[in-house]
Amino acid sequence: TGLWRLSRFKDYAGSVIFTTGLGIAAAGGTFSWKLILVLTANLLAVGFAFMYNDFEDAPDDALDAKKVKRNPVTAGLISSREADIASWFVAALALLLFIPLGLTVTVLGSLCIALGFLYSYRPWRLEGVAVIDVVSRALMLSSLQLMCGYFAFADIFNTAYIAPLLSMTARAAFQPSARL
Repeated sequence: TGLWRLSRFKDYAGSVIFTTGLGIAAAGGTFSWKLILVLTANLLAVGFAFMYNDFEDAPDDALDAKKVKRNPVTAGLISSREADIASWFVAALALLLFIPLGLTVTVLGSLCIALGFLYSYRPWRLEGVAVIDVVSRALMLSSLQLMCGYFAFADIFNTAYIAPLLSMTARAAFQPSARL
């Protein structure tokens, strides 16, 4: 129960499925092993960001009456060490799933994982820097999933890719619910 709550799957699954699917559609992709692999890898990469955020935010969440029960670490459902290990396990699994999809997708997926880490990591904490917060959140929670979906099926950039990318980036940047 603690691990499932740590994943916060319902907070991002619909968005990741939509943006990944949009990227696949823009590339003319079809249902195949690539679709399953890129979708699963994207879900895990974004899941890592949410999981790691709860791990890093646990000390602050313990002081907030609303967040203490939402965060499984502060609610006592999982230890801080278990949350940290589970987060990195999910990140490693995502990375392993990106690799068969090619170098471009692996780099983009790795960037999503790196942003998920840097967004919450206390010494750097991108979420605390106004403009960088919005840009990194938009990339991590939308644009990179779309790009991974696109480049899993296309080898070169196509103008069909621009409109979906810009619209999803703007949506993620300015949507209040797109928060970690």
